[in-house]
Amino acid sequence: MSISLFDYKRLLIHHWPVEWQNAMDAYLNSLFSKSQSRVTVDAFAGHLAAFFACHGSAVKYPTQYTRQDVEAFLARPGPRGQPIKPATRNVRLGVLSSFYGFVAAYTVTGPQGRPMPLFNQASPTAGIHHVKEAKRYRQFDDESLRRFFAALPDRNTPLGALYFSLFSFYFYSCRRRSELLRLQWQDIQPATFDGGRVGKTYRWVGKGKAGEYAQGELPMHIYESIVSYLKITGRWDSMQPTSYVFVGVGPYKGGKPFDRTRPITGESVIQMLKTTCVRAGLDPKRFCVHSFRHTGSRIRYSLSHDPVAVMKHLDHKSLQHTFTYLETLTTQEDKQAADVYAKYRDL
Repeated sequence: MSISLFDYKRLLIHHWPVEWQNAMDAYLNSLFSKSQSRVTVDAFAGHLAAFFACHGSAVKYPTQYTRQDVEAFLARPGPRGQPIKPATRNVRLGVLSSFYGFVAAYTVTGPQGRPMPLFNQASPTAGIHHVKEAKRYRQFDDESLRRFFAALPDRNTPLGALYFSLFSFYFYSCRRRSELLRLQWQDIQPATFDGGRVGKTYRWVGKGKAGEYAQGELPMHIYESIVSYLKITGRWDSMQPTSYVFVGVGPYKGGKPFDRTRPITGESVIQMLKTTCVRAGLDPKRFCVHSFRHTGSRIRYSLSHDPVAVMKHLDHKSLQHTFTYLETLTTQEDKQAADVYAKYRDL
């Protein structure tokens, strides 16, 4: 599969020289080659289209953009006029830095037929730094977690079976939102574990893994909830290897599956979560789908005190990343406080 500029009419770059248009085409294809995600390419193209949009009647080329242009773009308000968040600013800067870094290494034929870089001047993003974002870990406590699951629709109904199987999967697996959305039936396989125990595994593509599958055990109670969901929705007998496990719902307020060939969208899952939070009397702004990952991580560590096992389960690249994660999610126990008090209790 290849990416074509014809797919991105928002990129108004028809006035660019051909070699620059070719460079943009090559850049988008390199993004897809690395991420294996059309969603990623769409997002990058959207930011580039917004930055390179024509400035009134003026025609501007990539080599004419300045640091001031970049700073103005980074501060540009959102679509409804609201100030942008630090994360959005950082994403915009990352996209522009990535593009200008690519064209600085992209070669064209120069004088005497020798290759030369297409872009050979200082990047307009040079010297602009990402802003530090405040970490927000929106986890459930035990009470709110129980209230959330108690507020799910009747799991004997199609919608309730979907809610229960999907949110249970997120909680017990600690997977990111996108990692379960496109799960296919062929991704779930029988397995025999150490000691001869028989069970199930599932595979997913992790963050930044560019199409590389990771694999883990699928707890049998989650598998059984998926089977129940498929049977209640009438899909069990028609499941094929490439059938998506969790299919779309609509409208966002809920309803019966409307297209059994399309995977459920992230927007639908977010709305399902917020609707359930409201039903449970929880503030929907306090929780997100990632809350299940945070909550599951905390509980796993509190039960095992094994950060290496947690790191492997979360598919983190380093133990330091996991330690940073757990330090924020868990309350640090002061085991020496009692000893200090015993020695200085007469103070």
